[in-house]
Amino acid sequence: MYRRTLCLCVTMLLLGMGWMVYAHPLCPVGGMFVLLYCMWHARRHVEHRRRRMGCYLLLVVCFLAGVLRGSYSNQQYQTYRNFLVDGGSVTFQGKIYKKESKAQTPVYYLQDVILQHEGEQIRCPSILIYPESDEDPIGTIYIGTGRVSLFRSAKNEGNFDEELYYRSLGITTRLTSVWVRQKIPCNWSMAQKLYELRCAMAQIYARWLPEQESVVMAALALGEKGSLEENIKQQYRTAGLSHILAISGLHISVVGMAVYSFLRRRGMRFALAGLLSATMVVCYGVMCGMGISTRRAIGMYLVYLLANVLGDAYDSLSALALAAAILAWSEPFCLQNTGAIFSFGAVLGVVSVASVMVAKVRQVRLQRLEKERRMIHDVGWMHRRWYEVVDALVMSWGIQLFTLPLVACFYYEIPVYSLIFNILLLPFLGLLLGLGLMGGLIGCLSVSLGGLPGSVLFSTGGLLLIPCHLILSLFSLMTTMAEELPGAMQIVGCPSVWQMLLYYSVLYALCYGKRPVDCRIFHRRLFLWGMIVMTNVGVLFFPKRSRFEVVMLDVGQGDAIYIQSAAGGQFFIDGGSSDVNQVGQYRILSFLKYRGVRHIDYWFVSHADSDHISGLLECLEQGYDIRTIVLSQEIVESDGLQQLRQMAQERGISICNLEAGDTLYSGEMTMRCVYPVAEVEAEERSDANAMSMVLLLSYKDVRALFTGDLGSAQEKYLPMEQLSGINVLKVAHHGSAYSTSEDFLSATSPAYALISCGEDNSYGHPHEALLERLKVAGAEALCTEESGAIEVEIVGEKIVVSGYR
Repeated sequence: MYRRTLCLCVTMLLLGMGWMVYAHPLCPVGGMFVLLYCMWHARRHVEHRRRRMGCYLLLVVCFLAGVLRGSYSNQQYQTYRNFLVDGGSVTFQGKIYKKESKAQTPVYYLQDVILQHEGEQIRCPSILIYPESDEDPIGTIYIGTGRVSLFRSAKNEGNFDEELYYRSLGITTRLTSVWVRQKIPCNWSMAQKLYELRCAMAQIYARWLPEQESVVMAALALGEKGSLEENIKQQYRTAGLSHILAISGLHISVVGMAVYSFLRRRGMRFALAGLLSATMVVCYGVMCGMGISTRRAIGMYLVYLLANVLGDAYDSLSALALAAAILAWSEPFCLQNTGAIFSFGAVLGVVSVASVMVAKVRQVRLQRLEKERRMIHDVGWMHRRWYEVVDALVMSWGIQLFTLPLVACFYYEIPVYSLIFNILLLPFLGLLLGLGLMGGLIGCLSVSLGGLPGSVLFSTGGLLLIPCHLILSLFSLMTTMAEELPGAMQIVGCPSVWQMLLYYSVLYALCYGKRPVDCRIFHRRLFLWGMIVMTNVGVLFFPKRSRFEVVMLDVGQGDAIYIQSAAGGQFFIDGGSSDVNQVGQYRILSFLKYRGVRHIDYWFVSHADSDHISGLLECLEQGYDIRTIVLSQEIVESDGLQQLRQMAQERGISICNLEAGDTLYSGEMTMRCVYPVAEVEAEERSDANAMSMVLLLSYKDVRALFTGDLGSAQEKYLPMEQLSGINVLKVAHHGSAYSTSEDFLSATSPAYALISCGEDNSYGHPHEALLERLKVAGAEALCTEESGAIEVEIVGEKIVVSGYR
């Protein structure tokens, strides 16, 4: 009863914090449901009325405490944001508490920071700085100046939100152009010694293992992911094994339990064995960076050791609740951290779903043995091993079922074969981690000893890493195979609230059904459960209702426009950028996956400049399903266009060429090519911008014109009689002063003008002269630079244009 009360109190605390952090109405609604459940539970199990009232009061107090803590954190963060000015110079003081390397660049984390600007100062928990070289140990105090570089928030749906991520880690801002005028050195730091050990072990892996395997080994054992290439991450993600590349509860449990069991088998007392293993686990966590999931795992492990020392039963749910309360109270924004949600979600899935499923299977097994008048100890060795394999399969299946919506919620696609690869490869993880850590430690010890003992130890460490090489080769083989399997990754989009609620309601109803399990009807019920579960999983694939919408994505200095017709047709115009790296993967594909768009029917290319096709080329490299690429019949040839044609041919994608007057239909929506025309003079035909394909979209009362990079000199060739009454105009050439003339605006009379350009671009887009022309023409100008993605949709009978930010 007390443990359940603890879990419910923590739940109310987290719901209160979540209400303030997420500002989501489901949090107070969830709090009401928890309170009603507690009232029902207390009425059944608590006899004294005063105790019941005390339980209710405690839950309400926990919810209010969560609200107050979350509100205070919001106010603090807003204070930091008001003080910091992007690009502003500040004086800072702080102590290095963590170091890492990203893309061969050292990154220092400073805590207990004081920032000062124009006579005002503020204290903040931690910041990032980027020194020129990694030469100062952890614990060194820096005093100097730097330039504020605020974290960027997402500008499109589904894109990585840098600001939210670092806020969830408690990091306020970063400083660039840092000049340290004074350093106060630290005489000795355990964190620095552990960091040096981490670097030394990574060097041992690099010496004994092939390059790719050494990088994976360093990520798996040490949390060193800065050198991991994106293709390796994608391979592990496709196989559903990305969780092993981050130091999590699985790693902590392997290390902690191995040390604790070894000490106990040597006859050491509970208290001393627990103290030594706890020290070892905490040091391992500090060496690996002490992420949120690592802290959660260490907290639960310490509770487990305490329960062993006190002779009490260990309750996973209570330990999880206690770890959640401590972490969330110290940093409420960690509730927004993807790693934290996955970490807590996986343990909750083990406790509340997977363990229940295993218990039901064991209950049926015992009933069958009782019917045969046998005990479990009478079963042969092979049968017992088979029972263990079945239990492991059911446990893994339960965890996968519970975490599947979380994977869809954060990655917008799910690995179809993850259950198979987890079952095949996870049994090797403990051996791989144990041998890898021992080999790295012995290798480091050999370097420090030197001489003959050092040579012997060095060879021993290398021998221990030989099995690691074999296991990592197996991992590489299997993850590569996963990518080649048909339909290995299925795009499902970000599930809605009703989909998540329905999914978990059905899952828990199956696990906690009151009907007793009878082995005589178990197989029939198992088949029925399987059908219900598959239907439940299908909820995540449930297609969203198609509706007309036009979204101009923020891709920096470039163009990318997504269009969906009410009939379900998927279209895209251009897709590239000149100032955003990997725009296809991190801006375009992430948006399409978030929306659950599994393919594009027609991808239009206005012209083949890199700021219009670089993202499209990335999408082709990633294997995204594009049915047809549409070009203008008069498109200007270039190296980029040849590359596009070659990649399309290699992937079996058809290419369609449009002439002026050609029209594509999708239900009531039409896309008509209105330019280029035959009348264009010869000297203009070699200019890619001048020959940009211009498209006219028509749907009900919406008439939208997409002009590519068309210059004002070519606007005279447009069929103005067809372009009167334009509602939405995609402004040509990112808002250049030499496009979108007064005569053109007078003829088209657009109500909305959409401009795609990058922040602080060197071209000065959008130009003041253009904005003035739009204002005189009565067009409302929206720019991705300020608004983020711009969406056009029909609500009722009205056209609604809104920015993502």
